[in-house]
Amino acid sequence: MVDVRRSTTRSRSWSAWAGTREELLKIGTELERLYAQRREAILAEYDRETDSIVKELKDSGDERLAEIRRERRLGDRADYEGRWHLSLTLTDGVEDATGSVSDVFPEFDRRTHTKVTFVGSIDMIGKSEPDYLKVEFRKLHQEAVFLHVRSTDPGWARQVVSKMSDEIGAGAPWWAFLYRPWGRGLLQGVSWFLIYYSLYLLFSPIFAANKASVSRQVWGLLAIFGATLVLTYSANNKRSLNWMLPNFEVTDGGQSTGTRFLFFVAGLALAFISGIIVNRVS
Repeated sequence: MVDVRRSTTRSRSWSAWAGTREELLKIGTELERLYAQRREAILAEYDRETDSIVKELKDSGDERLAEIRRERRLGDRADYEGRWHLSLTLTDGVEDATGSVSDVFPEFDRRTHTKVTFVGSIDMIGKSEPDYLKVEFRKLHQEAVFLHVRSTDPGWARQVVSKMSDEIGAGAPWWAFLYRPWGRGLLQGVSWFLIYYSLYLLFSPIFAANKASVSRQVWGLLAIFGATLVLTYSANNKRSLNWMLPNFEVTDGGQSTGTRFLFFVAGLALAFISGIIVNRVS
């Protein structure tokens, strides 16, 4: 008989996430439920194996060995059950706090913690690799949320990805696409346009008033262009972008920082365009 062992690995990531403390805890609670579901299924399978082994030994007439094996496996089961728990790790850059979700989550501080990790592993003697579940939230990272699940039960792995995609996806802000390569390009283009024309409208009247020579006007335009490049880079580097559009933010229930910032920029752009139209008409 051929012994074939199968497993599946699934992953998914989100470029930005913003939600309340309660919504973050809800994700942890749902992960605990899914993890417990898989743990109970594995323990039930282990119990069936124990019953089968004990029955086989008893049928062969070796009652004493059957009792020894049963007690040994019950001891292993208690050890497994004691070790198999979903844990939460909070990281603030210099310190980690790890424990159960109920014990550690009350310590969460949205101002200082930069990483929140939910992780659970179900390892058993005789299994080639453990079942594994992990969801990690990180500030200043390419991906704000990362989900990874590995299991010998493909159905359970699909259920985890489907359910957690709904839970985590509910907190993905509408502007999350700005963290994608094409979104970053769009943001840089808009930034360059606004900065360049703001500087041009600010300084071009000076050239005209002073009746500067052509060469000075060229140098002036080059200076504006150079300043635009520097300011655009400064506004779009990793830290500046995360300050304006935090990729992982736990809010107090109001709008996220990124949403407020984009509405502010949209208001400025509208005022800027309106000013140009008014000047043209007048």
